[in-house]
Amino acid sequence: MVFELSSLPSGTRDLLRDEIQAGLGRPTPILQSLTMVQVPSSSLTVQQTISSAPNPFSGHAPRLRTIDLQKSDFNFDSSAFCHLTWLSIVDPIRRSTVDVFLRAVREMSELRYLKLQNVFGRGTSIQFDGRVDLPHLVDLIIHEFGGSVQEDFTFLEHLTIPPATHLTLFSHIRSFNEAAFPRFTYIYARARRSFLDIPISTLHFKWLGDTFHLKVWIYSPRTGSLIQTLCLGFIGLRRTPARSCLWANELSYWPLAELRAFETNCDMGFESWKHTFGALQGLRTIHVEGNYAGYGFLQYLVHNHEHDCPLPDEIELRDPDGDPASDLRSWSKVAFPNLTDLRLMGISFDTTVDVRRLLNSLCARQDQGFGLDELTIFDCTAVGFENMVESLDTIVPAITWDGWQR
Repeated sequence: MVFELSSLPSGTRDLLRDEIQAGLGRPTPILQSLTMVQVPSSSLTVQQTISSAPNPFSGHAPRLRTIDLQKSDFNFDSSAFCHLTWLSIVDPIRRSTVDVFLRAVREMSELRYLKLQNVFGRGTSIQFDGRVDLPHLVDLIIHEFGGSVQEDFTFLEHLTIPPATHLTLFSHIRSFNEAAFPRFTYIYARARRSFLDIPISTLHFKWLGDTFHLKVWIYSPRTGSLIQTLCLGFIGLRRTPARSCLWANELSYWPLAELRAFETNCDMGFESWKHTFGALQGLRTIHVEGNYAGYGFLQYLVHNHEHDCPLPDEIELRDPDGDPASDLRSWSKVAFPNLTDLRLMGISFDTTVDVRRLLNSLCARQDQGFGLDELTIFDCTAVGFENMVESLDTIVPAITWDGWQR
């Protein structure tokens, strides 16, 4: 049923609202799904909107599994919600404190889907002790566009969720900036069961306007495919090289040992590439976008072939061809030894790394047994395009350049 209260006469509107609210306070043995959407109207005050009873459904709604609330108030302090599997709360009229909501969610251990948008009030102190275990949670979505990330972090800090839960967090940083990502790493590791034991397969680390994005995929042996486990967005940040480097270094504490694919447009610099990604032997696909990211990456990629600059000590020296007679010293000097697929987008080779240095590096990789299988170049500029294509033709088996393929 849909009621437009603002269009009804005052007396009728009050009677209908009171009847609906009274119904929300009665036992409901057959109700399975509840949706409440209240459209703001200038003719209705907050007191005239519908809100739930102090004890919804008198604590008796045994079949209730789904609740979807938009711009609505609801009291979750009731045993009626212990069997919920799907809960979405978007833009409630009155924001909740974090500890009050934690107490409510603690009774919803069967939840598989939880979405919270602009739910928590700012600056609320936490009085909640212990942790909330949600062992069946598949999707956790937290959007905070009016408050701050602090309340979201406080909520997450008290959760325990499965390793494969897909967490989506978009929140404003504002004054809580430099410490945000290290703080998130700590909380994320606590919330994820076996965080360090679940290797990350694919990682996207990017800036999109004033929003920092991080996306993570892990490999699922059960399905034989990748599943996304994290989509993080910090909104309202000014992009700086220092911030990119700081957060890139923070990623070195994440389980990246089996990382296979990495995509970035962050201006991390030579040292960040070396420190966080240089020792990753399994990294096969790298996608670098823009001059900010391209400069540090290309400097690191070609540097190993121009100077005696071994990778970090953690890298394992081994014979890439299985031949004991091979020169193992070359392995320690090759950046990204298992790199087979390189994608470069929106980079000016004339202002980052001279194209001849890149060609020499790719040629040296091939001679040492670490050549690329695929090279994709899109929307990049370089002097001598024709000569570069001709040279690459002898170095990389599969080349795509702005749609041209070989």
